[in-house]
Amino acid sequence: MAGDGSIDRLTEIPEVLESHHVVGDDCWIFKVAVPDVGRLEEIPGSMNALPPRWSCPPR
Repeated sequence: MAGDGSIDRLTEIPEVLESHHVVGDDCWIFKVAVPDVGRLEEIPGSMNALPPRWSCPPR
């Protein structure tokens, strides 16, 4: 991840407070602060713009 800009792009999403890479089906956990459910539903779309390295490896 380092050097490809992924970290920088993730931190550009102001609502993302923390991110943790974990083992399992859901390999990322994000802590976000949003004003309403509508904005919460927009966050995954913002993350989809990140490079594929941020996705979970296939099982």
